[in-house]
Amino acid sequence: MTSHVVLISTAALLLLGDTPREAAIKKDQQAFQGAWQGVSGKSKGSKVPDDLIKQTEFVFAGDKLAVKTSGLPRDAAYRIDPTVDPKSIDISFSEGSGKEKTLYGIYEFDGDHLKLCLTRRGKADRPMEFHSEAGSETDLMELQRAKPGK
Repeated sequence: MTSHVVLISTAALLLLGDTPREAAIKKDQQAFQGAWQGVSGKSKGSKVPDDLIKQTEFVFAGDKLAVKTSGLPRDAAYRIDPTVDPKSIDISFSEGSGKEKTLYGIYEFDGDHLKLCLTRRGKADRPMEFHSEAGSETDLMELQRAKPGK
């Protein structure tokens, strides 16, 4: 009887499409869409100056990401996994000083607020909590939605 239930459940997933993980990824990815403006940040434990963090913009479009810091745009791809704890995000740059580097991080998302904790230029293991201590290789930033997603 148990094997029939597993077989029926598997068949139902195939017919319905997305697995629960895929559905969760699509849901969060859809919620990310649009432009996000920097609100606050820390780098290696030091506060990022307000004028610099306000120049930071993340624009999510599909599975692509344009990151603008100090007016310099860089294109990237991103992957998320909201089914792990903490939720993970990987950002892989395709140009600029971070070309071919992947930043590993975690995120929290609450409506129009996005909190990220990322490794610096792929040098460290994925952070497991939201902090940036002196001497660490992590950046912590908070963003808020600048423009509604499509």
